[in-house]
Amino acid sequence: MKLIQYTGDAVARIGIITNAHAAELQARGDSRALSELAIYANRYSLAIFMPAAIALWVFGDRLFRLWVPSIAPCSAPLLPILLTGYMAAVVPQFSSGMLLQGLGRHQRFARGLLAEAVAVVFLLILLIPRFGIVSAAWVTAICMVLNRGIFAAWLVSRELRFSFLYVIHPIYTWPVITALPVAALAYLLRISFLPGCA
Repeated sequence: MKLIQYTGDAVARIGIITNAHAAELQARGDSRALSELAIYANRYSLAIFMPAAIALWVFGDRLFRLWVPSIAPCSAPLLPILLTGYMAAVVPQFSSGMLLQGLGRHQRFARGLLAEAVAVVFLLILLIPRFGIVSAAWVTAICMVLNRGIFAAWLVSRELRFSFLYVIHPIYTWPVITALPVAALAYLLRISFLPGCA
């Protein structure tokens, strides 16, 4: 998770700008610009992080074997799971939380974060002894998606009085469509043209 979070530092910086800009737009009563801010800040956060995510999805296990070979067999399987949760929830919706904070409407989002933390701790205590560390990665990723992905987007759509799909579609669709051929090319390079990486 630290590896992913360090890479996502640019997303946090976009969120800080979103926070201040949302407060300014609300003070001016510019609801149209607020909706554009909610969509574009999140979409570009996802687009900025996507190249690093593709590299980690395709070559992450090789990176672990090179960087920390002693723990690579245990850690490498967790990376795609956590990365998927991070890419589905945290990166494309981080600015949603900051926008809600800028609007002064972050109370439900804060409660959602608390509920997510409690649920994760409870489920980890329950599942790790039975299913191991991989279950911890799945629990963390699923809770991220449910709370910081779906719930945060729903709160923004409700606050801005738009449909949920109106907010979700432009954030996810084009970055994912753009990323698919790049990911396919990266995987092709892994299995064919990059000796030592297959």
